[in-house]
Amino acid sequence: MLVPSLTDEAGKVLTVSDWLSIGVTLASCDLSDLLLKPGLAVLQQLDNLAAYWDWPGELVLNALFIPNNAQGQCVIRSKYDGRILRFSYDEILLLIQQLNPEHVALPAYLLPLAAQAYPDIILKCVKYDLEHVNKPGQDALKGLMYASGDELDYLITDTKYAMDFSILDKACVCPACSDGFTRAYFHHLYVHTPLLCQRWLVMHNQYQVMVPKIIFPN
Repeated sequence: MLVPSLTDEAGKVLTVSDWLSIGVTLASCDLSDLLLKPGLAVLQQLDNLAAYWDWPGELVLNALFIPNNAQGQCVIRSKYDGRILRFSYDEILLLIQQLNPEHVALPAYLLPLAAQAYPDIILKCVKYDLEHVNKPGQDALKGLMYASGDELDYLITDTKYAMDFSILDKACVCPACSDGFTRAYFHHLYVHTPLLCQRWLVMHNQYQVMVPKIIFPN
């Protein structure tokens, strides 16, 4: 199950309305991204995680990508200015408890402390793989289109699509395909208005990998 991320580069291309328009009601957010922006001080002022986006569905708070050091700290390097941010294990778990997401994915090093001191978090833990949640969106940002049926995935950036007036994917009913946009149109958009093109492509790719709602382990 690929649960889309709201906080990665591709996820931030879409609005909440965009996600809902393709049927996404379960999404994830990377805690390491949130600790960089908006930052710990802002997060501590939120009543819950959903309030940050006004998200009406369920959220998985993904802490799997937060590394730790030998001193027992969670460590994150900022992708904006290179600073090293350090947090205690309790600081991270207290924040997760306050944000109160429906589901949590914890790294193995946090599980013992959570089991001992934060049982409510353990009850929300999910065990499915969240390591490739960003792939459909990241592929879309590069112009790689997921195709359905017997067609093969293709790069909309290829010049052969510049005069291809066939629909993006005739078997797809995502917003982009339902509106009848052509491959030539998307090729033009990607070259001249990439942000707008990427918005449609992310929705298309994510729609292609949508499956029935995930079943969480007891």
